Amino acid sequence: MAFNELQLKVAAQAAVDASKPEIAPLTLFAHSYNSEIDGVFGSAIAVPTTDLEAAEFGTNGYMGEDEFGGELVTLDKHFTTSLRITDKNLAYTGIDFARNAGKSIGGAIGRACYKAAVAAAEASTKAGTLGDDVFALPELAMTKGLPVHGAVALVSPAVWTLIMKNIGAYSVYGGTSMIQEGIANNCLGFKAVLPCPYLTDKTKALVIAENALATAARYLPPVFEDGVVTTKVADENGFAYGLRQFNDNKMGYGYVAGVCLFGTKIVDAKGVLKLA
Repeated sequence: MAFNELQLKVAAQAAVDASKPEIAPLTLFAHSYNSEIDGVFGSAIAVPTTDLEAAEFGTNGYMGEDEFGGELVTLDKHFTTSLRITDKNLAYTGIDFARNAGKSIGGAIGRACYKAAVAAAEASTKAGTLGDDVFALPELAMTKGLPVHGAVALVSPAVWTLIMKNIGAYSVYGGTSMIQEGIANNCLGFKAVLPCPYLTDKTKALVIAENALATAARYLPPVFEDGVVTTKVADENGFAYGLRQFNDNKMGYGYVAGVCLFGTKIVDAKGVLKLA
């Protein structure tokens, strides 16, 4: 009753297609996604972050003391989700079930990671009020000391609709990404502006400096391999997680599960602005 090679391939591709849109916003910030290195729950991953200042030429010449290091992000979230099907139904819907299972699992894993990062950012105490003028976003960010050109604005669906209406058609804005992909690159002076459905009701926008938020993800291999068919799913950014297929022969069920290790951290609370 185990998935065959084709079913696993179909499920993996469907999972990537579903998780990629959810993870894409997180790649705008500091991150470490590496499909070549497996993870261990609770381990610390060094996420590269660099925020330098220039100064007058001094006694050290060109030999500065700033190191290219990283912020340690703990893989403290073990996200899982699964589907089950009877052996009878799997016999009739093998490829279709594999595709739909992969799609559902990939979407769920991606959403869980994105939601965790947004929740961490919303916990920031640096707050302000946006009001009804969405074009005040850059001014509010700069007033709070955020580098607008190096920051991303996650806005509520309502604010996104106002921006869409006020900026107008893509022919005026100068690009199609706002209409086709739901992201406005280099908009209002920000690195990107995009709608986020996971903000709480009272939050209209989160402005986050690109090095203020760090995330890490790793694939978790199974410890007990007997009776488990597993495959590593990874996109071109290296974001990886596992698909596991196993059976309960006594009950006549087959299961497909998604497994991902994830961690998120606010590196610099001053680089996060929450607007109500």
